[in-house]
Amino acid sequence: QPILHSAPEPAAPAVVTSVAGSQLGEEQVLDALQRELTVSLGLRGDLKLKFVEPWTPVDIKNAKNWNIVVDGIPKSGLSASFPVHFSLESAGKKIGVWEMHVKAQMIEPAWVSIRKLERGESINPAVAALKEVDVLNANKQVLTANEKLDYYEVAQPVAADQILSRADLTLRRIVRRGKVVDVVVNEGGINITMKAMALADGGVGETIVVRNIDSKKDFQAQVVGSNTVQVKF
Repeated sequence: QPILHSAPEPAAPAVVTSVAGSQLGEEQVLDALQRELTVSLGLRGDLKLKFVEPWTPVDIKNAKNWNIVVDGIPKSGLSASFPVHFSLESAGKKIGVWEMHVKAQMIEPAWVSIRKLERGESINPAVAALKEVDVLNANKQVLTANEKLDYYEVAQPVAADQILSRADLTLRRIVRRGKVVDVVVNEGGINITMKAMALADGGVGETIVVRNIDSKKDFQAQVVGSNTVQVKF
C-alpha cells in the first residue's frame, strides 16, 4: 500500500521559471517539476522524480526563459507512482500540455531501529536514530523526524536497522489504573490542581476516567504527562 502524504487543497498553480537553450530535455523538465511540487505542496523532504515513458525533447525557439505550471496531481497527494498534468510556456505562449506518469522518491529523515527491539521497550536515542530514507517506497506509515517518540513503546519485535512504523509502536502507559494522579483543571485561564485516582491505564493524549478522592465523583480527563491528567472547561 503506497504511503500517501496529505496534500493541501489545490490553490493557484505555482510557476517555476527555468533557463534553457533552444530545447527542453528530460532532466530540465524533471528538475522543474520537482521544484514546483516541493513548493506548491510544502514538502519537507528531497523529492526525486523519473518519467515512466521517455521524454521527447521540446523545441523552444528564440527563448531562454520558460515556465512550467503543474495543474493536476492526485488529490490524495504523492505516492511512489502517480500521473502529473502540466503545461510549458515560453515567451508568454503555451508550448503544450502533457500528462506524464512518474515514479517518485521522497528522501527525508525517519526513525530506524539501531538494534533488535523487544515488545515493551521504550523508544529513545539508544535504540532508534534518524536516517535518510525513501518514505514513499517504504510500504509502511513511516515515523519521520517531526514525530516525538518519548511516550511510545515497542508494540511488537522489530529487527535491527528497520524503518519504524506506527504499527511497530504503541502509546506507553504513563498513567496506571488504581494510582493517584495530579489533575490540572483549566477554567477561564486559571489552573487548579487536585488529586484523583485513575480508573484506567492511559497514554499521552488518551482520555480516561478518574475519581475525585474527596467527593468520590468520576469524570473524564486527558493524559498529558506522567501521572498527570487535564480537564478543560
